[in-house]
Amino acid sequence: RTEICFGYLENEVRISLLPDSFRIDSEIDNKLMEKLNETLTELAQESIYKKLKEILEIVNEFERDMEEGCISDLIEINVPFQRGIWNETENQFVIFDTPGSNSASNFNHFEVLKKAMEGLTNGIPIFVTKYDQLDTTDNEKLFEEINGMKELDNRFAMIVVNKADTSSLPKEGFSDRDRREIMKQAVPKKMFSNGIYFVSSIMGLGFKNDGNFIDDYSAEIFEDNKEKYFNSQSRFYKTLYNYNIMPEQLKKNMVEHALESKDLIFANSGLYSVESEIQMFANK
Repeated sequence: RTEICFGYLENEVRISLLPDSFRIDSEIDNKLMEKLNETLTELAQESIYKKLKEILEIVNEFERDMEEGCISDLIEINVPFQRGIWNETENQFVIFDTPGSNSASNFNHFEVLKKAMEGLTNGIPIFVTKYDQLDTTDNEKLFEEINGMKELDNRFAMIVVNKADTSSLPKEGFSDRDRREIMKQAVPKKMFSNGIYFVSSIMGLGFKNDGNFIDDYSAEIFEDNKEKYFNSQSRFYKTLYNYNIMPEQLKKNMVEHALESKDLIFANSGLYSVESEIQMFANK
């Protein structure tokens, strides 16, 4: 099951989704509730994830069209993991997803984050970016704020480079000179602790949902590229984890674990290594 919970003015709205039904718990009776009921009824035969996506779009659109501040700053989503390492763990993970550091409203969202994390411990900062944005300087204030949060363990901060397979990465891997140049850039220089991980989130997610994406764009990318991640004889065979930058012994162990995985698309997408690292941290 999946649950979405948010505040509307002084009221709580909780929506529960099951494969063939839904339930809205709220004392509110307005256009927002009408729209949610109508949409979820129309989507009765669709997947839970399709329904979840539509709910979030409706709530965000309502917030934009109505008086600002009527929807709570924090929206909570409870969703089960499918396949991958976290699907098999006994640990529970809470992921706080914030806007990018260059967002005009970033400071307000950071205050929301600090309030939401009060009393929590053992958090890992995970900075998600693209390869051509590792040298952006708009993150300096964000780094200072993060370093001041006792809820986060900055010794294990991770940098995740998404869409790595569409970046101009050298086919033979990074040279020592390449790695030194990368480490001089703004984001690694500030946040490098536990490594830089190169990932294709579309390929990782495609492994988990068997290519059944909500949008055709992602489905097409997965279908067009899965041979490169599955067939080791392909001229363009991808093993994104080999680009990861971290201390030598950690890199050696990480590569060995990735090679042991039977799920080639998952391992080669780089997502396996990210989940493995977070899982090891949680176990410790």
